[in-house]
This record gives sequence, structure tokens and C-alpha cells, in this order.
Amino acid sequence: MEPALDKEAAALLFGLGQARLATLDRFEMHRAIAFLRRAFDYYADAGDVNRAMAVAQSRYPSRGGQSTGVAQLIARALTLVAADSHQAGELLSRHGYVLGMEEGDYEGAREAFGRALNIAQCEQDLALEMRTLAEAARVDRFDLQLQEGLRKSLRAIDLARRFDDPQAAAAAHYEASMDLFCTGELRDAQGHATATLDVAEATRPLLVAKCPRSQRDLAPVRGRLAGGARL
Repeated sequence: MEPALDKEAAALLFGLGQARLATLDRFEMHRAIAFLRRAFDYYADAGDVNRAMAVAQSRYPSRGGQSTGVAQLIARALTLVAADSHQAGELLSRHGYVLGMEEGDYEGAREAFGRALNIAQCEQDLALEMRTLAEAARVDRFDLQLQEGLRKSLRAIDLARRFDDPQAAAAAHYEASMDLFCTGELRDAQGHATATLDVAEATRPLLVAKCPRSQRDLAPVRGRLAGGARL
């Protein structure tokens, strides 16, 4: 697929890609990524690192096992920045998530997350650390590393109290709820599921729309608690 012809076309493709990420079903993300890839290739070829990074860090709901090609796009973006830079940390955080969720490369994901966390700690960037932990926790759950995922989720929740990042906070609570649910700690799981919805309701409708899944997933928990089940 050819890069955008010029910077105006690249900006248009980036905007169209972002719009589609926000509106398409997760099964159709590849249609949005096609626009983003053309914009990214133009910016990378032109040496416009900041805009290339903005494209590479685009957020969207990955579907486990469905590769969109973003992992390769981020890998190229990483060649444009210093390996130990803050920019690299931001890219590595996203790279770990995409490697784990889309490519099933859990070893690669752990390496990327580890490097991102090292950079975050060196830069004393607690917000980057929080986002990285929240995304790493989700990958851990898909790799059935439930206790490790729970540890990261709880650390991300603790950090979220210091920052206005409701999406990361909601994601961390959701992952904690699912890890606890899977290990049979149902009462604590319900508490985090409720916190997920509370965070969303206090912020914006987009998050609320994403939260019913956690409530639905834990519906059997509420029934057992209401019936006086011992947990």
C-alpha cells in the first residue's frame, strides 16, 4: 500500500483513520489501520517523528488473535527514536499490548513492557508507568498469568488515584475484577467491577458504553452474593 502523496493527504488519512477507530466494530479495525498505515509511512519517510509517533500510538480495541499489522508499524516507529528515550517508552508500552493481544507473542510483550517500565521509572513518569501496567495486566490475563496480572492491576489502580486518566483506571479495575473472578475471589471481583462502572459514569459516555461487559461477565457473582453464597 502506497504512502500518502503529501502532508495534506497524510493529515486527511490520519483523521479518517482516527474516525474509523472510534466508530467501527473491533472486527473491522483493519479498515481503519489501512488509512493510518499510509499516513504513518509518509511521516516516517519524511522524518516527521512526532506525527509518526502520534499515528503509531493510536488507540483502539484489539481483538485477541486478530493481527492488524500495527505491531510492525510500531516496530518501525521505534527505529525513529533513541532506544532509551521517553518517546521509546510510550511506543514500547503500546507495542507490548499489541504484541500480546494481536500477535500472541507473550515473550515479546513482556520484554517491551519491561523496557517501557524501566524508562518510565528512570524518567519518573508515573502516568506512563500506570498506563503500561494496565495494558500489561490485560496481556497477562490472556496468557493466564492471573496473579501477575492482578499485581499489576492493583499497582495501576494505586497510581490512577494521582492522575486524571479514567480510561486507564477503568481498565485496571476491570482487569483486577476478571483476575479475581477467575481465581474464585468473587466478592473482591464484584467490588472492582462496580468501581469500573463508577469511574466510567463519572467521566464520559464512551467509557460507560464499554463497561457493561464487566457487569455482564460478573452477573453470576451478584446472584450468588444475593443468595448468601459463601465465597
